[in-house]
Amino acid sequence: MNATIKWLADRYDSDGIGLAGPDATPEQEIDYLLGGSFEHVGVGKRVESYCATVILDMAAILGVGDIFALARNEFLAVGANPSVLEFSDTVSQYVEAGAEACFSPNMEYMDTWTPVNGWQMAPHHYRSHQDYYLQRIGRWWDHLAISAVVRDRHFLETCRHFLV
Repeated sequence: MNATIKWLADRYDSDGIGLAGPDATPEQEIDYLLGGSFEHVGVGKRVESYCATVILDMAAILGVGDIFALARNEFLAVGANPSVLEFSDTVSQYVEAGAEACFSPNMEYMDTWTPVNGWQMAPHHYRSHQDYYLQRIGRWWDHLAISAVVRDRHFLETCRHFLV
C-alpha cells in the first residue's frame, strides 16, 4: 500500500499533472500518465483524485490508522484532493453522470486517526447509505460491479461488506 500511495503522490507532486478523471478516454489517460514528461502533451493539471479517495476510504474501513495517516499527509502535501460522488437510493446510482449526484471535489478527512464507529473519518462516511436497494436484496456483488463499470464511485457499506 505504501508503494501505491507514493506512486499516486508522485503523479501530483512538483511537475506532475495528476491523473485523468474517471470519465477520461484511453487517450486522455495516457496523456495524463505520461504527459508531464513531454512538452507536446497539452493537458492541464488535475487536482481531483478519486484514487486518493479510494485509498483513504479503504484504509478507514480496514482500520489501518498508520496507512490512513501516511496517505492523508502525502495527498495533502502534493495537492491531490480526494473527490467524492454520492448518490441517493435511486436509479442515478447505476449510471454514469447520474442526475442526482452530489460531487465534492475536495473531501475533508479528519486530521488525526480518531475514527467514529470504528471507521468513519470523513463527512461522506457519516452520510453513507446502509440500505441501497441492491444491499437490501443481498446483491452485494452487483453493487460492487457497478463501481467497476462507472469508475467514479464506490458504495462504502458494500465495501465494508467485503472487507470487514
